[in-house]
Amino acid sequence: MYSIGREVEIEDIAADWSIVSVIGPAAVEVAGTSPLSPEHAQRVYEREGVEILAVATDLGLDLIVRAERSEQLQELLARSGAAEVSEAAAEILRVESGRPRFGREMTTATIPQEAGIDERAVSFTKGCYIGQETVARLHYRGKPNRHLRGLRLESPVSPGDAIVLGDREIGTVGTAVLSPAGRSGLP
Repeated sequence: MYSIGREVEIEDIAADWSIVSVIGPAAVEVAGTSPLSPEHAQRVYEREGVEILAVATDLGLDLIVRAERSEQLQELLARSGAAEVSEAAAEILRVESGRPRFGREMTTATIPQEAGIDERAVSFTKGCYIGQETVARLHYRGKPNRHLRGLRLESPVSPGDAIVLGDREIGTVGTAVLSPAGRSGLP
């Protein structure tokens, strides 16, 4: 976290909030709100006394509420037809949709263009920010040396396994899932 030219105090309030992801084509209906577009668009609304911040995602909506309201939100969603899915199922959907995850396919050393997220996660018009020059130069003049790619493999692999072409290591496995749909994963 950076604060340039300002005196600030940073407080961790993560425990005060809860996020529930509603994914799938009926996400907006189940959440009880109206459609949000584009990705990252936000709306605050209230449902049965619960104040909810809805954020559009590529898979549906992220609903953010005060931590003490999380259980009530989950009950509202269940009554509207939402079904809780396992972490494993959510991970398969994430990989199939091509959504990279920090700590898996991306690290602090990843340039957005390498992960294919620059068009949906980077502003090229907002002015100066940490890393902006590198990202903008690559966007307007060059291409990344590495690209995140999905692979369909014949045998099981594990995160961290080397990807080898001939005698040369060309990459590393970030996430490995067994897709019931047989889709190739990250594009």
